[in-house]
Amino acid sequence: MTQACLSLNETSEIGDARRTTLRMADQAGFSETRRGEIAIVVTELATNLIRHAVDGQLFVQRLCSAGAEWFEMLAVDRGPGMTDVQRCLQDGYSTAGTPGNGFGAIRRLSDEFDVFSTEAKGTVVLSRFRLDTACAPSQFAVGATSQPAPNEAVCGDIWRVTAHGDHVAVMVADGLGHGSAAAEAAEGAASVFESDPFLDDATFYQRLHQRLAGTRGAALARAIVHAGRVSYTGVGNISGSLIGPHESRGLPSQNGIVGAESRRIATNPSYDWPARGLLLMHSDGLVSRWTLNAYPGLVLRHPAIIAAVLARDYTRGRDDVTVVAVRTPERSTVQ
Repeated sequence: MTQACLSLNETSEIGDARRTTLRMADQAGFSETRRGEIAIVVTELATNLIRHAVDGQLFVQRLCSAGAEWFEMLAVDRGPGMTDVQRCLQDGYSTAGTPGNGFGAIRRLSDEFDVFSTEAKGTVVLSRFRLDTACAPSQFAVGATSQPAPNEAVCGDIWRVTAHGDHVAVMVADGLGHGSAAAEAAEGAASVFESDPFLDDATFYQRLHQRLAGTRGAALARAIVHAGRVSYTGVGNISGSLIGPHESRGLPSQNGIVGAESRRIATNPSYDWPARGLLLMHSDGLVSRWTLNAYPGLVLRHPAIIAAVLARDYTRGRDDVTVVAVRTPERSTVQ
């Protein structure tokens, strides 16, 4: 996965954001026509962040999400937010004296689009373009954000999601500390996961320990969803939660460091996947006291929106932070 995080505060930075995004889109293999559409979207997103937002950031990444490849642009800000999202989506509506076609154009050109806004807290806008349009849609929707610690060039966290039919496996790993040595450990964990995402727990963690021996080691958790059930195992401080419409539950991990010591992995019970269920996993760069209750309607939004809102508002601000959200695709969408 390749990601760029662009801070947008001045008009001159719009061109930089467009050039960076189009370079990544070209490397991804998009046609000239699709790159032109992406150029329109990134320009509108960047312009909106500069004209209307506080602390605007644009995350651009190429990712594999539950069996499909996507080119994703995620605009995140800290306010002032929109009082009427549906009105802002109408062509011709503007608060800045412009033609007001920005959100309408983004929605029409995107293969996936969603937006969530809360007054005073800010707005998150998602635009995705599919890289492999022939691929069958997955039964799961996935979103994630992963950011390095302040003043670090690389992230010591990593996440992976692999779907196979009605199976999906999710992994989050946090290399100890941050920087390149932490990233090395996390990449090692990802290579084990990618080789066989659905491997039985005992063998999976044994291979992880062998692969990460000699590195800093990592905290890691893996969830597997199949046939309406969720199994979850973890070592160290990766947190997991299973959220349903009526109740939520934390998913337990055991103490330890993968790669530092080999130990028997406790077998946790599997759990029913609730109707309209949401699986959240995150590294300890996110505080443990986050809540979705402060954001009416957020639980129904695209998982990428959910992950971005939590990372924006609950990051510790001194460590790498990764948030992954997975749900079945039955959800409310912006029309």
